[in-house]
Amino acid sequence: MLLEIEHTLRFKYDGYIHESHVELRMQPRSNQTQSLHEWHLEVGPRTRPARWDEDWLGNIFHWFAIADWHDRIEVFCNSVVETNDKGQPGSTCNEPILGQSPGMREFEFLGFGGPVLRTPLLEQAHALSGLAEAKTVSEWLGRLTSYLQGNFTYMSSVTRFDSNTDEVLEKRVGVCQDFAHLSIGLARLSGIPARYVNGYLFQEGREEAAESHAWFELWDPTHGWLAYDPTHHVDAKQNHVVVAYGRSYDDVPPNRGIYAGNASESLETEVFIRSLEARAHRAPMMRSDALDLPLYPDAPAELARDHEHPHHGSIDEQQQQQQQQQQQQ
Repeated sequence: MLLEIEHTLRFKYDGYIHESHVELRMQPRSNQTQSLHEWHLEVGPRTRPARWDEDWLGNIFHWFAIADWHDRIEVFCNSVVETNDKGQPGSTCNEPILGQSPGMREFEFLGFGGPVLRTPLLEQAHALSGLAEAKTVSEWLGRLTSYLQGNFTYMSSVTRFDSNTDEVLEKRVGVCQDFAHLSIGLARLSGIPARYVNGYLFQEGREEAAESHAWFELWDPTHGWLAYDPTHHVDAKQNHVVVAYGRSYDDVPPNRGIYAGNASESLETEVFIRSLEARAHRAPMMRSDALDLPLYPDAPAELARDHEHPHHGSIDEQQQQQQQQQQQQ
């Protein structure tokens, strides 16, 4: 499947800010199940080109800084990705769960921390779901699906970007990010390495309603990583595009950063995905036309009196906005 993805972020401030540092994880990976053919990134106000590097998990990230006064930032990226089968579907994998100890790389995905907490609530959920009795990966995923379908409801605007597994278990609602975290915690209690996946989901007929998505992968010594989407209760397929792997969302948010200035921030996001096989029959995709945003080397006169007590925008503010876009799945 050949997919084209556009992802736009619009940071808006109710006043002028004078310094921004932003880190992005929006470039799809290339691996054995998908190939990145094209990647284009633009940032406005136009400043020095964004730089890139790999993090400790092999994810590509970009970062940039803006040092002059501004009241808006736009990030626009476009990618073309060819996706293939994800390999052995986890729901048909009959390998024993504890057939072999994980290697050092996989061992990192057995621990707890951040939003994935080992608590009495999680241990109780593990016991009630019957996951402790599952003998094979396929049986384990079947029990997980039954547990999630019978006990949780997809609902936006209830959890936050920093909600942990206890909060999801207490409220019995969540979004894709929450269901991925809960599944990961239950897998780790079963002794199965599990990792968080940040990416995109292509759904035919919903090209202009698509958003960032999250799911998880289980480690099997014979077949490697097995991808499963607990929000839709299916094995991840060719329409799932991987951007980054992490222990949890905390490792791989699409954007995070910090700014200085006496202003509050809001974030708007748009994601468009479509199959290139259908490209000739559709109107051109949205393009960003507002990247030539103004910069001011000196503080505007009306801000001079506020400059002595700047507001420092936090990473949390940007991540909270990001979680709001993910919960539209």
